[in-house]
Amino acid sequence: MMRGDRAEERGLPQAWRDLRDQALPLVVCRDAAEVRERLQEEYPHAFREISMLTHDLRSEEPAKIRNTILLSPPGFGKTRLVRRLASLLSPEMYVRPLRRRL
Repeated sequence: MMRGDRAEERGLPQAWRDLRDQALPLVVCRDAAEVRERLQEEYPHAFREISMLTHDLRSEEPAKIRNTILLSPPGFGKTRLVRRLASLLSPEMYVRPLRRRL
């Protein structure tokens, strides 16, 4: 839940403003081992990154993912990997990539 009294208005998208003080459902990881295995099959070059992203996942518990910054040149599949992780956890998850400001 994002508490309304602590939400900074400036730069907050309208969709997120509407969620202030609303309880949001947690995403439960059904099978952590399967999520890891599928990601490692699909992204064998990102074994270390998958390990970091899925380290805190536990089967039948709310999904926990540590804040992580993935760094590589454009086109290496960072967003695709994270979106795939989200889709394996829940079809309702949304991934918003961070846009770099120049």
